[in-house]
Amino acid sequence: MNPENQKKLQEYVRGIAEILYQEAAPEDLASLGDIEKTIRQQTLDYVTPQLG
Repeated sequence: MNPENQKKLQEYVRGIAEILYQEAAPEDLASLGDIEKTIRQQTLDYVTPQLG
């Protein structure tokens, strides 16, 4: 990937991460395992369908 597109992608992913963090319940972020599970589920529910 060229550097310009890589930078754009990084900015978009950070934006997505901020939104998903805001939407996560605090109790779903209590441990690293909970965070991983929450991120995985949010990605499957909201991000991956938009890529297809």
